[in-house]
Amino acid sequence: MEGQVQRHQALYKGARTPPWKETFRQRCVERLKSSRARLLDRYRHVGEDTAHQASKALLVQEVMEMEWQALQPLDFQLPFPRKQETSPQVTAMLDVLEEIQEELILQEQLAVEEYEQSLRFDEECLNDILDGLDAERKVICPVCRRNNLCVTSHSVVCPCGLSISTQVSRCSKIICAVWGKGTWLSSRVHQICMQKVWVC
Repeated sequence: MEGQVQRHQALYKGARTPPWKETFRQRCVERLKSSRARLLDRYRHVGEDTAHQASKALLVQEVMEMEWQALQPLDFQLPFPRKQETSPQVTAMLDVLEEIQEELILQEQLAVEEYEQSLRFDEECLNDILDGLDAERKVICPVCRRNNLCVTSHSVVCPCGLSISTQVSRCSKIICAVWGKGTWLSSRVHQICMQKVWVC
C-alpha cells in the first residue's frame, strides 16, 4: 500500500511548479521593466528585423541570467542551465525557464509596439500641425507669440496691438520674408516695437 502511495505521489511530484519559479519570474519582469530604456535604445538603433529579434532575445537572456545568479545563495552558485544538459531535473527546469522567457519576450514586444504606436501618433500630430501651417500660411505674431498676424492690403495687424503700416502693396512679400527669416525677424520686430519706430 505504501509503495502505491509513493508511486502516486511521484506521478504528481513533477507536475508541481517549483517554488522558485514565481519569484524568479517576478524578479525577471521587474528587471526587464527597469531595463526598458535600454530596450528602447536598442530598438532605435536596429536596422534589420533579424537583428531586432536577436537583440530582444539577448536582452531577455541577459536579464534571466542576471536574476538566476541573484537568486542563488552566495555560497552555492549554479550555472544557468543550457539545452545541452539532459537530466530530467534540468529538462524540467529548462521548460520552466523557456516558459518564463516566452512571457518576457511577449512583454518586451508589447512595450516595443506601444513605443511604435506612440511614435506614429506623435508623427501624425506633428504632420497635421505642419500641414495646417503650410496650408493656411499663417504667421505667429513675433511680439505676443500667441496670435496670428492678420495681413491686409497695406498693413500687418495683431490682436495684441501690433500694427505695422507698409508701403509694400503686396503683403505676401512680408509673409514670405517672415517665413524665410523666422527668428531674426521676430527679434528685430520685437526690438523695433519696443522703440515704437518702424522702417520699411
